[in-house]
Amino acid sequence: MGMKKTTLLFVFLITILMSTNAQIVFQENFNTTADGALPTDWTRFNVDGLTPYTSLSWVTDAWVCKTYGAITTKAAWSTSYYTPVGISNDWMFTPAIVVPTTYPVLQFTELAQDASYPDGYELRISTVAPTTGNLMNSTVISTVSAASNPAAEKAISLSAYAGQTVYIGWRNNSNDKYMLGIDDVVVKSLPANGTSILSLTIPSYVQVNTPLTLAGVLKNTGGVSITSLNLNYSINGGAAVTQNLTGLNINSLTNYNYSHSSVWNAPSTAGSYTVKLWASDINGNATFFSDTITKVVNTLTTLVMRKVVLEEYTGIHCQYCPDGHKIANNFKAANPNDVFLINIHEGGYSTPSAGEPDFRTSFGTALAGQTGLTGYPSGTINRHVFPPNTTTALSRSSWVAKGGIILTMPTYVTLDVTASVNTTTRLLTVNTTANYLANGPALNMMNIALLQNNVEGPQTGGSTYNPSQVLPNGKYNHNHMLRHLITGQWGDSIKVTTTGTSLQKTYTYTLPASINGVNLDINNIEVVAFITEDKQEIVTGAGINLTNSIDEISSINSMIISPNPAKSNVEVSFNINDNNDVNISIFNSLGAMVYSQNEGNLTSGNHTVNVNVSKLSSGVYYMNVKAGDNTITKKLIIE
Repeated sequence: MGMKKTTLLFVFLITILMSTNAQIVFQENFNTTADGALPTDWTRFNVDGLTPYTSLSWVTDAWVCKTYGAITTKAAWSTSYYTPVGISNDWMFTPAIVVPTTYPVLQFTELAQDASYPDGYELRISTVAPTTGNLMNSTVISTVSAASNPAAEKAISLSAYAGQTVYIGWRNNSNDKYMLGIDDVVVKSLPANGTSILSLTIPSYVQVNTPLTLAGVLKNTGGVSITSLNLNYSINGGAAVTQNLTGLNINSLTNYNYSHSSVWNAPSTAGSYTVKLWASDINGNATFFSDTITKVVNTLTTLVMRKVVLEEYTGIHCQYCPDGHKIANNFKAANPNDVFLINIHEGGYSTPSAGEPDFRTSFGTALAGQTGLTGYPSGTINRHVFPPNTTTALSRSSWVAKGGIILTMPTYVTLDVTASVNTTTRLLTVNTTANYLANGPALNMMNIALLQNNVEGPQTGGSTYNPSQVLPNGKYNHNHMLRHLITGQWGDSIKVTTTGTSLQKTYTYTLPASINGVNLDINNIEVVAFITEDKQEIVTGAGINLTNSIDEISSINSMIISPNPAKSNVEVSFNINDNNDVNISIFNSLGAMVYSQNEGNLTSGNHTVNVNVSKLSSGVYYMNVKAGDNTITKKLIIE
């Protein structure tokens, strides 16, 4: 059962529990209707007679049923995207419905599939069976200029038609838009008194001793206006803290923004606290109460904010994808230690033509499948759903703003990653450390992504939208390209997620010479690690750029940087096994070299070199000591 179905069922159950006079007289979710049809007792009228655009040839009538787009189960769809361009005039009507006599309401879900080209519609009602000749005699009860995106539930009072037999219709009257979806049509009577708590807006992680105002949204799910109620909350099942609200005027099926007048002061002791909030004594009647909303708040001595993991879905034939690359890289440059990029070549635009390289992976389709993306470039920020969206996919214009939100969100776990490559065996070793500052969910997943930088290849739109990445030979320089997921499609299980847990784990992967026929250059690799809740929410990330940073312990070892963190000068101590030419270099988190000094030919044994880092800005860097053909890398922090 889809989420929208589950949510609707939940609302029904709450309604039934709160009142015995609730009655559903009609409902249709279209799930059992054949593709291309409507339910047999519905009617449709294709008045415009226009031809849908080629890609929408499956829309063979005014309205047709199909599982399509952002509605995850079957719905009724109509289009206004025609060849040639024209204005839609497409109708569909329910069968005859006897409207309840007490607090009757129509509920349904609407969706404009493309938010940039939203279809509008008229909601109509007729007391006689609709025919081609009497359509315009029906009464308009609501006009919507642009349907919702993401999908939204609508509720319309039918009190003017109480006790009558009616036919309810939707008329798509849009001009050159796209697709309009209607689903979950219900006609029912409401209980007299009903309230549902829709949200409780308090952070999940706060610093100790923080005063918190309990606020959110409740909805009048009954037929009678709410003039008074008690708003209650409790902490860990303790005594209720009650506020009596009077002088209200919350009409039927409308929302109300509440804010409890008694502030809860988060305790001075770090821990987890369960907050419950509910409404009671609705309109002065002690037998009427709402559902209860519950949220766990974790108090921490010190807050640590999340890191951003931006997964960009791209392709070599996507004209605007280079603009996405530029936006993402600028965001990374502005937040070099807090933003990590993964470019996933996936979808039709990534399919190579004859003679072109194949940058796709076996993981891309499943990753994209859970995002709800409808175009390219598209991206997810920590696989987070940003309300009012219902999916994780975001257009490139919103990446920076949404990423900024993530950077202000506390996390319950920190992550550190180091990595090295043995150039002889091509063995990549990745070391991860996860430290839990507060209780996490029962299960987290550790993900290790292998990326490659400086990959030459074709790219439509490169010279127009990101010319700095076009090489002298005319090819495009691809970066942060996903080559492999070392921990598999959805990661490696972390089963102990309680406060104080420190989990250290090492992953190894032998780097093949090529993947999909594309050379895997060990001198241009990058590792991004991130922790997820199940397959979705990324709670934090970390990364290390190994571009030009290869570790071969057979000729160089025991490298130590002191002090670290540093401000002006550091001493680098290392041991080499043979006489070799030695070079010391420093790279920033973007892989750019910011320091290089050749130390000449040094004899085997221990050496200490002083390096002046006073000109480097604060941040995370990677210091390489190269002896002959081999390199060892250590992280350097500049304060």
